[in-house]
Amino acid sequence: QCFDENWKENSFHQIKYLEGDTDLIFFEGEVKLPAWASILHILLLVEGKNGEATGWLDDVIFIPLIE
Repeated sequence: QCFDENWKENSFHQIKYLEGDTDLIFFEGEVKLPAWASILHILLLVEGKNGEATGWLDDVIFIPLIE
């Protein structure tokens, strides 16, 4: 999810969606950020029943690509 410097513009890109129990998996994605983006958030959303859920991000690497 990215924002402009004034937090007025917002763009969200979902890279991976999982449902149910899963083992550790590798995934990668490429996102082209808008020219106005100056703030970037990498998010993990975990939802569970009765407050029981576990999720984590390991070894997150952000590599800017210059076109």
